[in-house]
Amino acid sequence: MCGVCGVYVLNSFDLPNIARALDGLGFNGQRIVEKNASAAGVLSFLLRELNNRGHDSTGIVTFDGIEYHSHREMGFAENVFSQENLETLVGHIGIGNDRYATTGLPRRENIQPFFLKIE
Repeated sequence: MCGVCGVYVLNSFDLPNIARALDGLGFNGQRIVEKNASAAGVLSFLLRELNNRGHDSTGIVTFDGIEYHSHREMGFAENVFSQENLETLVGHIGIGNDRYATTGLPRRENIQPFFLKIE
C-alpha cells in the first residue's frame, strides 16, 4: 500500500492560505512560502493525512522549472519533514509518497518517489 499525492500551486492567491495551514502544523508557513517551497508545504500536510497508507518511508520531489529537489527518509511524514528540509524543496509543483512495503523490503533505496535525471 502507498499514499501518493501531487500538487501544482497555480497562482499566488493561494499562498496566504497555504502559509496559515502550515502554521497550524507547527511550521513557519510564511517562511516556507517566501522560500518558494509552497508545493512541499502542501505535500507535507497531505502526506501526514495519508500516513495510514504507508509508514515505512516518505518522500517529496519538487521542481522549480530548472532543477528537481528531493527529500526522502524512512519513517512517518510527521517525523521526517522539518522546517529546514521543507525550505530546500523549492518549486510550485511536486509529488509525494508514503510507502508501506508490500513488495521489496523497507530499505532506503526503496523510498519513493523515485526520479531520474536524464541528460
